[in-house]
Amino acid sequence: MRSGEPSQAGAARKAAEAFNSFVVTAFLAGAIGFIGAIVIMPAEKALQFHALVNFAVNAISAGSHAK
Repeated sequence: MRSGEPSQAGAARKAAEAFNSFVVTAFLAGAIGFIGAIVIMPAEKALQFHALVNFAVNAISAGSHAK
C-alpha cells in the first residue's frame, strides 16, 4: 500500500496485478501450446482442421446474415 492511499485502493491494485499476471500467464501458455501444435501436427491433419474451421465460420456467417 502506498502512503496516503486508502486500503481499498491497495486491495484493488493487488487484485488488478493478480488478474494481469493470470492473463499474461494464460497468453504465454496458449502461445507455447499453439507453437507446439504447429510443430507436432502433420500437414494433412492441419489442412483438415483448417477446412473444418472454415466450414464452421462460413456456416455461422451465413446464419447471422440470413433474413
